[in-house]
Amino acid sequence: MPEGESLGTNEVAAPRLISTASVTLTLPMRVPHLPAEGTSVTASSSYALVGDGFVVLSAAARQGVHASLASPLGTGANSHAVRAALIEEGISLAMPDMVGDTGMSISLIQSDGLMTTVRSPGVEADPQLSDLRQIPLKPGDVVYVSGLDLVSKTTSSVLITWLKELPHHVTIVFSLGGAVDVIPLSLLTAVIKVADIVTMNMAQAEVFKSRMMIESIWAARGQIIRNDAVIVARYGKHGSVFQSQADQNPVRIHSLKQSRVDTTGVGDTHTGVMIAGLMQGRELPEAIMRANIAASVAVSKFGAAVCPTAIEIDQLIAQKGLSLENLTESYTGTL
Repeated sequence: MPEGESLGTNEVAAPRLISTASVTLTLPMRVPHLPAEGTSVTASSSYALVGDGFVVLSAAARQGVHASLASPLGTGANSHAVRAALIEEGISLAMPDMVGDTGMSISLIQSDGLMTTVRSPGVEADPQLSDLRQIPLKPGDVVYVSGLDLVSKTTSSVLITWLKELPHHVTIVFSLGGAVDVIPLSLLTAVIKVADIVTMNMAQAEVFKSRMMIESIWAARGQIIRNDAVIVARYGKHGSVFQSQADQNPVRIHSLKQSRVDTTGVGDTHTGVMIAGLMQGRELPEAIMRANIAASVAVSKFGAAVCPTAIEIDQLIAQKGLSLENLTESYTGTL
């Protein structure tokens, strides 16, 4: 497909979320527990879903913003399934197809909702710098990058080169991701230094601190994370903590507490809704509040791309009588 051609109703001329996060075909399996080494376990259910980077784009698109995939798709059966899911969500393609097929991942979901994933990469692991450079960018555009794509030296080299070339009017959002423990430090810091927003969950924050040998995420300010960058840390059912820049006090925004069914894609749901809110002109606290609500809904359902629409979030806010005033407090804890 020619670069920039839309799969849905999105127009290239509109400001958009451009995601480089790899999209794969995912096979989630519900298991009572992870198998011990050399043993097996029987899954109670399994079916194929489009996952990984698709979740961020889907979440943003359901809020009404234009979303575009800047990660390669192939010509095989997996890629056709991914393409169909993109069409259904109205997500456009920003990259031409490659010969080959999209990779797969298998997710083992335990009875408490915790997820463990094994990935087998495909064409999405081989983005071309020349293709990325052909993507038209304009003020208001947001580029999303996942730490999962920094594990591959080939992918990370291409992404980092392109990110450093981006104009200042493009906002870069970086998610540490579940592979933060194996990303080469030089690559991890290279992306963080150009990011305008850095987001993570608490487990990822702990790994990041350990690898950087710092006592607090705030201590990374001015060294690894820019002083003017936004830091967002997700606390699950306890909401999120953010710091908008180095000289601002951290703030916690609480969330709805829902029963945890499946954590697959919850962090990506949060990130997609937050980005969409910012693109729509919402202030950061409101964007995070809506992201918290979306994530709380997603964690109560089985599946990856289960983000509520903007209207559904509005309805929840009204039904529960939620407001920033009653969900926000100063954060004095450590991070």
